[in-house]
Amino acid sequence: MLAGIVRSVPRPPFDAARQDRLIEALERGESIAAACRFAPCSKDTIYAWRRAAQAGRATPEQAAFADRFNRATTTPTGRLSESDLLDLLERAARRGSVPAVKVLLEERRRKAEPVEPSVPSSSGSELIDALAARRRARPA
Repeated sequence: MLAGIVRSVPRPPFDAARQDRLIEALERGESIAAACRFAPCSKDTIYAWRRAAQAGRATPEQAAFADRFNRATTTPTGRLSESDLLDLLERAARRGSVPAVKVLLEERRRKAEPVEPSVPSSSGSELIDALAARRRARPA
């Protein structure tokens, strides 16, 4: 039996291709954990390489990676699109964030509200009729 014996599976090397994938994901605005899953690589490796570079004992490859990593995690990636924001809110809501749930509910209510019809522009009489209908619909 193998009771008590731990076999470690060798990890693939953190080569240039994995480094590029990780930096690419970070530059898209992914979290470090998500970027590590995408690369795939270990957060331990990333932080070990970064610590080595900060301590001045990194290899040239580690130092270059640490520099790219620092730029990717500190440089703004631009404005988030509305769909990116909604994705972030949905993730936060799934993790139990009450403010995120409130914002999502407000957004869904806003989208479900009927849109006020536009004022017709084909003739003056239609415009007058539309304005009169709006006036009658207002509470006194």
